[in-house]
Amino acid sequence: MAGVPIGNIVWQVEIGNNFYATSANGKASRVLSILISGEGSVTTSGKIENGQMAPTHFSSSIFDEDGKTELQVIFAAGISKELVIQEPQKNIN
Repeated sequence: MAGVPIGNIVWQVEIGNNFYATSANGKASRVLSILISGEGSVTTSGKIENGQMAPTHFSSSIFDEDGKTELQVIFAAGISKELVIQEPQKNIN
Protein backbone atom coordinates (compact mmCIF):
# COMPACT_ATOMS: atom_id res chain seq x y z
CA MET A 1 0.00 0.00 0.00
CA ALA A 2 1.52 3.29 -1.09
CA GLY A 3 0.80 6.44 0.84
CA VAL A 4 1.33 10.14 0.51
CA PRO A 5 2.84 11.71 3.65
CA ILE A 6 0.80 14.67 4.88
CA GLY A 7 2.39 15.32 8.26
CA ASN A 8 3.86 13.74 11.32
CA ILE A 9 2.66 12.94 14.80
CA VAL A 10 4.23 11.69 18.00
CA TRP A 11 1.87 10.07 20.48
CA GLN A 12 2.77 8.97 24.01
CA VAL A 13 0.60 6.99 26.40
CA GLU A 14 1.21 6.07 30.03
CA ILE A 15 -1.20 3.83 31.92
CA GLY A 16 -0.77 2.96 35.58
CA ASN A 17 -2.87 1.06 38.09
CA ASN A 18 -5.06 4.05 38.90
CA PHE A 19 -4.12 6.78 36.39
CA TYR A 20 -3.52 7.45 32.72
CA ALA A 21 -1.88 10.20 30.70
CA THR A 22 -1.51 10.72 26.99
CA SER A 23 -0.04 13.40 24.78
CA ALA A 24 0.36 13.97 21.08
CA ASN A 25 2.19 16.53 18.95
CA GLY A 26 1.78 16.92 15.23
CA LYS A 27 2.53 19.12 12.27
CA ALA A 28 1.18 19.44 8.75
CA SER A 29 3.86 18.90 6.11
CA ARG A 30 4.50 18.04 2.50
CA VAL A 31 1.32 17.89 0.41
CA LEU A 32 -0.96 19.03 3.25
CA SER A 33 1.19 22.09 4.00
CA ILE A 34 0.23 23.48 0.59
CA LEU A 35 -3.38 23.73 1.80
CA ILE A 36 -2.86 24.46 5.49
CA SER A 37 0.01 25.18 7.78
CA GLY A 38 0.21 24.58 11.45
CA GLU A 39 1.05 22.34 14.29
CA GLY A 40 -0.61 21.33 17.48
CA SER A 41 -0.42 19.41 20.70
CA VAL A 42 -2.92 17.76 22.97
CA THR A 43 -2.65 16.24 26.44
CA THR A 44 -5.12 14.50 28.66
CA SER A 45 -4.90 12.73 31.98
CA GLY A 46 -7.21 11.13 34.44
CA LYS A 47 -7.98 8.42 36.95
CA ILE A 48 -8.86 4.81 36.44
CA GLU A 49 -11.68 3.80 38.77
CA ASN A 50 -13.55 0.50 38.66
CA GLY A 51 -11.89 -0.29 35.34
CA GLN A 52 -13.16 2.94 33.73
CA MET A 53 -11.09 5.92 32.63
CA ALA A 54 -12.33 9.23 34.05
CA PRO A 55 -10.64 12.36 32.70
CA THR A 56 -9.38 15.05 35.06
CA HIS A 57 -7.60 17.36 32.60
CA PHE A 58 -7.51 18.04 28.86
CA SER A 59 -5.56 20.69 26.99
CA SER A 60 -4.75 21.50 23.40
CA SER A 61 -2.68 24.12 21.60
CA ILE A 62 -2.92 24.87 17.91
CA PHE A 63 -0.47 27.11 16.07
CA ASP A 64 -1.54 28.24 12.61
CA GLU A 65 -1.44 31.32 10.39
CA ASP A 66 -3.90 33.06 12.75
CA GLY A 67 -1.72 32.54 15.84
CA LYS A 68 -2.00 30.29 18.87
CA THR A 69 -5.30 28.92 20.18
CA GLU A 70 -5.37 27.13 23.52
CA LEU A 71 -8.11 25.09 25.14
CA GLN A 72 -8.17 23.67 28.66
CA VAL A 73 -10.89 21.57 30.26
CA ILE A 74 -10.91 20.56 33.93
CA PHE A 75 -13.10 17.62 34.92
CA ALA A 76 -14.61 16.48 38.22
CA ALA A 77 -16.12 13.01 38.43
CA GLY A 78 -15.67 12.73 34.66
CA ILE A 79 -17.80 15.82 33.98
CA SER A 80 -16.49 19.07 32.51
CA LYS A 81 -16.39 21.71 35.26
CA GLU A 82 -14.18 24.42 33.80
CA LEU A 83 -13.44 25.47 30.23
CA VAL A 84 -10.80 28.03 29.27
CA ILE A 85 -10.27 29.12 25.66
CA GLN A 86 -7.54 31.54 24.61
CA GLU A 87 -7.78 32.61 21.00
CA PRO A 88 -5.34 34.72 19.01
CA GLN A 89 -6.10 38.42 19.03
CA LYS A 90 -7.78 39.61 15.85
CA ASN A 91 -6.42 42.67 14.07
CA ILE A 92 -9.19 45.23 13.68
CA ASN A 93 -8.47 47.64 10.87
